[in-house]
Amino acid sequence: MSAARDLFLWALAVCLVMLFRGSNPLMAGSVMLVFAGRELLWHRRGDLPLFLIGFVCGPAIEFAGTVLGVWTYAQPSFLNLPLWLPPAWGISAVVLFRVGGCLAGPANGR
Repeated sequence: MSAARDLFLWALAVCLVMLFRGSNPLMAGSVMLVFAGRELLWHRRGDLPLFLIGFVCGPAIEFAGTVLGVWTYAQPSFLNLPLWLPPAWGISAVVLFRVGGCLAGPANGR
């Protein structure tokens, strides 16, 4: 059940990014609110470190891609990246880890 909930919350974050596509602060804020709500209602140990790893490492790779000219963003805010990208990477890291754990659980004897 938690994997379905996390996938739903991730999809909600993606929809909010699309809804507020004209405003980087609104996109970033909406993704942060989705994660904050998830943390308040369904916190699991290790979620915040996962979020922070995704928040930092994902944009670092994205930054390298923009500097090398591999891709660009329509509304970059800081270091060639949009403001919403770090929180989106953060919530994606948590969701991928949690859903992957649920899928791998039966194979690992859980």
